[in-house]
Amino acid sequence: MTALAHDADPQLKGFTLHPPPEDGATAWHDVQQAVDALARGETTHVNLDLQDFADRAHTVVSDLAHNPELLGRFRRLSVAGFFEFAVIDRLAQHLPALWYVGHMQQEEDARPKRLSPKMLADAEQRRRRMHRLGVYHLEHHETEASLLTGMTFVNDQSKLANDLVTLADLYARNRALFARDPHFVAADEADALADSRAIRRARGESAGTEVTWAERAAALYTIVQRDYKELRATGTWMLRDKPDDARARFPPMIERAARRGKAEADDEGAEPDAGNTAPANDAPTPVAPTNDTRAAEPMPAAPAEAKSPAPVAPATKTTGAKKPRAAKAKPAAKPARRTSPKR
Repeated sequence: MTALAHDADPQLKGFTLHPPPEDGATAWHDVQQAVDALARGETTHVNLDLQDFADRAHTVVSDLAHNPELLGRFRRLSVAGFFEFAVIDRLAQHLPALWYVGHMQQEEDARPKRLSPKMLADAEQRRRRMHRLGVYHLEHHETEASLLTGMTFVNDQSKLANDLVTLADLYARNRALFARDPHFVAADEADALADSRAIRRARGESAGTEVTWAERAAALYTIVQRDYKELRATGTWMLRDKPDDARARFPPMIERAARRGKAEADDEGAEPDAGNTAPANDAPTPVAPTNDTRAAEPMPAAPAEAKSPAPVAPATKTTGAKKPRAAKAKPAAKPARRTSPKR
């Protein structure tokens, strides 16, 4: 992206773009202080691929910067007070930095979460060396002595991390004194702080005032997302009579991973209506259930010499028809009365 000359209109002289940064690291160096100040505040949750977002949004801004006619319309809106032209300039500066922050966050996430025994052994050796040097020079010091005499060496990673910070601060306050000692190791102060951060990060604890790359990513994304929304809203309004062109020039930055199915359907054509889709040929054809799910039973045969009427077969359940009544059986004839023979 190159800086563009302003229009002949004197009112537009102040609305120009600065040259873009040479690379992401340079861009990040320019905004790091401002981003770190916002990192612990309220930020937007990052729900997309930062580097993908930065690349696509940077293409939008770059194309706009090389379109004098469309860029001029943005500038005229700025003169009228309907748009902040600095939005475009901030995006041009921040998007390369956002890509770099996304890269650094990936490196941070890829670091091993477990500490090696060698690293812990080196940290323990550094603690003892720094403590020994401090005791030798400050054993009778009015304020520093109590920090050293109260330090105990136990097998506790959390205490080791805290002791390393305490000793690093002690070295910072007495660097000139310690530097004259032949046993002084100049790198111990910085290495002690680095070991402490590594131990606390592996334990899932907050590394003091250190700002993580994940926090920086959220803070910078909050700024960039707000500016891109403003740019897109204004751009689509200016091209409202050409909605397809507006969407192509100022696309929404959605999360691709979460909408992959929809995006693929858009690329291949209209998504089929799931409700009207016919079943596959090899799908089994559903069979309507019968009204009576009981298995049919053979009708029992009537006894050979039964004098009672034949049993009536059970009626079949039907829908909408009245159940037929069973025939009323006639009562059996009473047996003849026995009479005694005459004598």
